Amino acid sequence: MKHFLLTSLFLFLGAALRAQPTVSILAGGAPFADGSTGTGHFQRASGLYLDAGGNLLFTDTYQVRKLSPAGVLSTVAGLPRSGGLPGSSSTASLGFPDKLVGDGAGNLYVSTQKSLLKITPTGQITQLVGAPLQAATCFARDAAGNFYVAEDFPVRLIRKISASGTVTTLAGNGLAGFRDGPVGVGRINTPHSMVLASDGYLYLADRWTIRQIDPQTGYIRTIAGDTATDGYLDGQGRQARFRAFCSLGLAPGGNLYVSDYQNHCLRIVTPAGEVTTLAGSPTAAGYADGVGAAVRFGLLGAVTSTPNGDALVVEAGPNRIRRITPAGVVSTYLDSASTFGQVDGPAAQARFTRPVLMTNGTGGNILLYESNQSRNFVTNGITGGKIRQVSSTGTVTTLFTISNQLGYRDGPVASAKFGQGIEGMVQDANGNVYLTDIDNKAIRKISTTGIVSTVAGGDTTQLPYQMTYQDGVGRQAYFGEPGRLAIDATGNLYMYDYYFYNIRKITPAGVVSTVAGYAGGSSGPSRGIIDGQGAAAGFGLVASMAATADGTLYLADYNTVRKVSPVGLVTTIAGDPVDFNGGQVDGSGSAARFSFGGGLVALAVSPNGVAFVSEWNTGFNTLISQQTRIRQVTPDGRVSTVVGSNETGFVNGPALTAVFGNITGLAFTPTGNLVIADGENFCLRQLSGVSLLATHSPATASAGQLLVYPNPAVSGYCTAILPATIVGKPVTLTLIDILGRPVWQRTYTSAPAAADLKPATNLPAGLYYLRCISPAATAINSSAILVP
Repeated sequence: MKHFLLTSLFLFLGAALRAQPTVSILAGGAPFADGSTGTGHFQRASGLYLDAGGNLLFTDTYQVRKLSPAGVLSTVAGLPRSGGLPGSSSTASLGFPDKLVGDGAGNLYVSTQKSLLKITPTGQITQLVGAPLQAATCFARDAAGNFYVAEDFPVRLIRKISASGTVTTLAGNGLAGFRDGPVGVGRINTPHSMVLASDGYLYLADRWTIRQIDPQTGYIRTIAGDTATDGYLDGQGRQARFRAFCSLGLAPGGNLYVSDYQNHCLRIVTPAGEVTTLAGSPTAAGYADGVGAAVRFGLLGAVTSTPNGDALVVEAGPNRIRRITPAGVVSTYLDSASTFGQVDGPAAQARFTRPVLMTNGTGGNILLYESNQSRNFVTNGITGGKIRQVSSTGTVTTLFTISNQLGYRDGPVASAKFGQGIEGMVQDANGNVYLTDIDNKAIRKISTTGIVSTVAGGDTTQLPYQMTYQDGVGRQAYFGEPGRLAIDATGNLYMYDYYFYNIRKITPAGVVSTVAGYAGGSSGPSRGIIDGQGAAAGFGLVASMAATADGTLYLADYNTVRKVSPVGLVTTIAGDPVDFNGGQVDGSGSAARFSFGGGLVALAVSPNGVAFVSEWNTGFNTLISQQTRIRQVTPDGRVSTVVGSNETGFVNGPALTAVFGNITGLAFTPTGNLVIADGENFCLRQLSGVSLLATHSPATASAGQLLVYPNPAVSGYCTAILPATIVGKPVTLTLIDILGRPVWQRTYTSAPAAADLKPATNLPAGLYYLRCISPAATAINSSAILVP
């Protein structure tokens, strides 16, 4: 019998380990993939360095990558994820490596925010220096092995690190500014890029100026750019104008290449401070090779030079690398390796930018909205975008293209005009698409034939401080700032209004009513997470919203998950809005915690009524989230972490070890898979095996049954469903390990229908079972419980 029990347990263990939720790519390219042209991909190139063999080395978000002269991409060091400690290149994470230089002997030197790392030709990673570095942004290295590191806020100093590791202050006085002068007097403002030129001076791109620093005395001198203002102007010294975040490289004749980030051009600065533009135009961003001012760039980043004096420059966003000759002739050095773009086609060939909205579509498809702003990475004020459809196999097609012309006009989609902000999107059973147009205070509809009409709202005559609240039919209704959308099985729309902090319902006939939140009155709308019926309820910042078939709404509201019944009863089912420390704590109801800093982002409801929400915590770089997870919330408020980890990056595989960039959207397929829009990685990913989480259980178990879910346990957390025959009676629950030893016990004077099982200390991985003893019944044992 004992042998049979052990055999059964190990068979269960094997099956549980094989059958578990897993994450894979549904559509788009895999970032950080090694390979030749067409198969190798990078995500975000920076810190360019060209070695003696013609290999272009660069930092790529979390890794150091190499592009050979033959066009083969490979990984030199690091894993595609944040965090980690120095070690071998195959097992270490570099964090967020930024700038990169080499020493000619095959060694590479990489800066992170708080350290300098050395990578040997064999891939061994060591930390050269950590403290006192706090905010390193750029560095240079001389032939003697000394390093010069510029630190931003709160330090604002230029540090010198000798070859032996001694750290001293070379320049600056710790205060922000552009004052020239010796160490202790001179000031730096926002250092971004540094090079050591052939004349022996350090040159620093400092906000919108170019500064020269004497490495012997630490004297700082501004050679180009106006310390008082930015802009664009060629000329001598302080008459010239740059915009912020320029990058520097070495040009022929002792000059500097300056990639002017927001002016979309490559410029040259002489040691005497004479500034000229070599290629590009500050008034026209885009993509076009050519000569001089006819060239079009996007946002320019890191720059380096070839032995013949050509510049190699990274274009942010599309992640192209462009080559510019000293005569201003521009060609594309590398383009196909990026996973960024808007390309339709089969799953592996499709490309995405950053989907800002995602929803379920008809026929089992998923709909995305991608704005032109996220596509171009150029400037604010861009409108328009694409509505794209993704099939269950990952094939991507564009349904509609929204014009980039700001305005308000109904009619054929090609000539229709929208405001700048599209905040919500759903599709009804007939294939019509509905959008919230926040600038025009309207809900717009795009029919299957591509005709745009206004369903409700649309009064643009009111000034922001004169916004009028009014329910009604169609355009008689007034909205403040229409935001997120949801739709139920009968085609009713639900919209969250950011200005009035309420939820409005719009029927297929265009009748607008208020479900919950502010419903008029002289006191005006108020913000707050307040439970209650109808107008007595309050809302905070609803980031996402989904509806079940009967019109029950689930909301990701700040750091809580809330539910709104069809009759307008609002309840907070998970999270604590008054806990400003936040966190990521699994548990039930108000005992659960969600991130406070980044908060909840996307929400979807599974076919069996369980909510899934994504959350993230932002770090020092607002483009990169530091933690991205998906939490599961049952209808009764039980929260567990089911996808993701404490890092960011790109790793597929088992759900709890998968790593993401920034999850911007969630949606369920009819088969129950969870589709995940990974904005930072420019792809759609898919969680399969959601049903294995077994999260939606019956209210009670039948007589003689003791059910446990989820199984395997998630984050050491699971719930017992007790037999209906002993609910309300005295009972003792005991968790027992595989050797028969009790590891947790709890006695109830009145047994609940469901009991949380989470010991005070995390259980070691292994097999357990639960025993229930009640005076009203004989002992009942659960099936084996796996704690992975």
